[in-house]
Amino acid sequence: MVLAQSYASDLAAQFLDVICINRYFGWYSDTGHSELITYQMIKEVTAWHDKHLKPVLVTEYGAGALAGLHTDPPVVWTEDYQVVLMEQNFKAFDQLREMGFLIGEMIWNFADFATPQGQ
Repeated sequence: MVLAQSYASDLAAQFLDVICINRYFGWYSDTGHSELITYQMIKEVTAWHDKHLKPVLVTEYGAGALAGLHTDPPVVWTEDYQVVLMEQNFKAFDQLREMGFLIGEMIWNFADFATPQGQ
């Protein structure tokens, strides 16, 4: 089960073996502010763990892009911004793994935006 509430208001996590969260820092929240991503991810995952003392799995994170779109400096909807966003998340995940309670992460928004729309 993926938790949709914040760690402060959630009522279900206490019954789970693993805390699963979807977080899109720098994309759906603070869009374009890649400098906040590492801090926000570490803060969020740590808060869930500290409250419940359970392993945490980040089940979704990422950013969309238009295939082939590039800018310097990177801006949202470019493949360059995707790279920056991933790098910032990876920094957080490396630190969280060293803390011992992040058990994994799954990129959600990434190459799926390069596929044609349709059924």
